[in-house]
Amino acid sequence: MMKLIKGKFDTAKVFTENIDDMTMEQIKSFLDQQFVTGGHGFKQFLQEDQLLSLK
Repeated sequence: MMKLIKGKFDTAKVFTENIDDMTMEQIKSFLDQQFVTGGHGFKQFLQEDQLLSLK
């Protein structure tokens, strides 16, 4: 199952069935920060945990 989380500067695709609302809000908070524009930095951080794939 895939969920899209849209922030102010980027969007994340989350591939999991087990994600709680707090975790989704934390991801959105990251996506609302300008340093994630285009996936720079944040994408590398998330790939380490293999939780999501940014567009």
